[in-house]
Amino acid sequence: MRRLRILITSLAVTAAVLVARWLVRDVIGLHTDVTWDDMQVVVTGNSVIVGLMMFGVMAEYGAAQPLPVQIATAISTLDRLVRNAAAISGFDPVPFCRSAAALTGHVEDWLYNRESDAEISAVVDELRAQLVDLQRAGASDLYLGRAHMELGVVDAGVDRMMNLRNSQYVSGGYMLMYVLTAIVVVLLLVVDFGRTGLAQWLMTGALTMIYVYLVLLVRDLDNPFSYRRSGSAEVDLSPLRMLGEELRSRG
Repeated sequence: MRRLRILITSLAVTAAVLVARWLVRDVIGLHTDVTWDDMQVVVTGNSVIVGLMMFGVMAEYGAAQPLPVQIATAISTLDRLVRNAAAISGFDPVPFCRSAAALTGHVEDWLYNRESDAEISAVVDELRAQLVDLQRAGASDLYLGRAHMELGVVDAGVDRMMNLRNSQYVSGGYMLMYVLTAIVVVLLLVVDFGRTGLAQWLMTGALTMIYVYLVLLVRDLDNPFSYRRSGSAEVDLSPLRMLGEELRSRG
């Protein structure tokens, strides 16, 4: 359902542009000397800008996809390390392991804006403080030293997510992309393709559909951790959910 929204929006804008072209040229009778050759420079420039923006946001999206898996793997390893340390040193691992299991839910709540950046950072810091307390109580440094490293992986993953959520890829590029796309759409309302009949409508519809779809897709891909809106490209959080259920079942 989500993946259809960009397509449906693009089709709606394309239909509106086709109706507007009909009104301008056939009802109002406004004819200009703008030809397809005249607007090719704008079309080419817009294609380059859209392509560069798509390349950039796809690179960021590719870097974002593994983060939930990396965080889930680190938390799972952290849980096993603390349990192994408990088997050697004889302390009760359940309180810490419950906190580690709860971390998966905290991360998801944070991504859905039910917790703030400061709150998720505080949860990670609290786990780190619990590890220090276990070391002071005489728990095995062999396992807890590795546990600190795994918690560092979690912390780094959360920081990376935070940076992606709170930043926008080349904001100046967005402005240029929007302006050039708007110019192309306006030119499509009045351009004389030098053709009659169905061909001019197909060219107008195809160009509008391509540019509107790509602009919306770039916007959607730019923040893969923005779960506040109904985008189609959010990163899958199922590894975190599955791990949380598994850790809670261990007790």
